[in-house]
Amino acid sequence: MVDQGTLETSARIVAVPESHVYLGRGDTAYARGLAPDAAVGSDWQAFRPVTPVRDPVTGQVLGYEAEYEGNVRVARGPEGPDAVTTLRVTQAQQEMGVGTLLLPQPMREAVRYVPRAPEAQVDGRVAKVYGGVQYGGAKQVVVLNVGANAGLEPGHVLALSRAGEVVNDRTEGNRNILLPDERYGLAFVFRVFQGVSYALVTDASNVIEVGDRVISPR
Repeated sequence: MVDQGTLETSARIVAVPESHVYLGRGDTAYARGLAPDAAVGSDWQAFRPVTPVRDPVTGQVLGYEAEYEGNVRVARGPEGPDAVTTLRVTQAQQEMGVGTLLLPQPMREAVRYVPRAPEAQVDGRVAKVYGGVQYGGAKQVVVLNVGANAGLEPGHVLALSRAGEVVNDRTEGNRNILLPDERYGLAFVFRVFQGVSYALVTDASNVIEVGDRVISPR
């Protein structure tokens, strides 16, 4: 998940060999925007931004999902007046080419996911069902509109619920009443960003829909 500033300042591939449209493992690519001190042999992740993730309540853009395309390694540091860096593709999972964005390879950390309730009260919404669909179910990944800013950490477990419907009470003069929220499942948070997090739906007795609530389990 990246923000607008990252998209605007990321290094990017600007040229590929003439005989190539897309890059594969072992191919050479040329990039601009890498730091002048980018070390030869350093690894970078190649990605492309997909559709923005919006808050289902406010409509605000929470961030952009960075779809991983592969890895590249610096073969020669920035050269010439345009500071062009020569790269070698070490892994190509999807089609990489001109315009592909680059970020430094993050350090890998061993994380122990201990299921637990959040210490603070959390009240958020499902912003997206991973895969670009409107509905989901158990064993699917969802994107939430709350993250580290709400005190979430990897391992936190949240309850999924749907807002109660407004129904007509015909027993009392056709009066509209609001039914209680319906809790229908649990979600296990495994990746957290500042204002967004990813969670695996571990249990669901109903269909998951964008806009459903995620709250601290009672």
